[in-house]
Amino acid sequence: KIGRELVTVFRSRRTLWGLLLLASPVSSGAALNLLPAVASHYGVGRAGVMWVNGVAGGLVLSLGSLLATLLPGEWDRRVTYAGAGFLNALASLSLLAGDSPSVYYGGTVLYLLTTGFGYARFTALVMDVLGHGEHGAGTRYSLFLAAGNLPIAYVLWLDGQGYQRFGTHGLFGADAAGNLLVFAVVTAAWLVRRKGIGQKPLGLS
Repeated sequence: KIGRELVTVFRSRRTLWGLLLLASPVSSGAALNLLPAVASHYGVGRAGVMWVNGVAGGLVLSLGSLLATLLPGEWDRRVTYAGAGFLNALASLSLLAGDSPSVYYGGTVLYLLTTGFGYARFTALVMDVLGHGEHGAGTRYSLFLAAGNLPIAYVLWLDGQGYQRFGTHGLFGADAAGNLLVFAVVTAAWLVRRKGIGQKPLGLS
């Protein structure tokens, strides 16, 4: 029965479209794992790393997740998820503003805030594309959550490749690029669909 429900759900265009987004580089937060390693480039010592990437960072990440609840529930969750990725890209680019500790602290806080925001929108999108079924909801939920681990792995690799070739500019540039690309594609698709079905309020599917 679970298998039949899975087949039914995956035949849905909405589910497949949502699953592609979940596996995309949107708000992967991969650079979180690399921020402590590049702190010295900004002149930030151990104590600064411990604070901004430790307890304080965890609180900022949580705050970002809470802020995501302010978005109206009827807005298209695919669009808002891509929008979260756009904000995360801006945070990545803010770390390219200079090599000072203030840039590191400010950029890291923004990155944590937008990553938390993106994580919450990720869960909202999972619930949106979960589909109906009597037996396999838990299985589908686990599968969709697992899809979120894929971008963390490949974006982390891409960030590392960018750093090897261009330093911190390559790292954060690569981290931002995927978010910007997906945001552009999703926004274009939404605009085309909105034009095809007539005028509707902003954010509605």
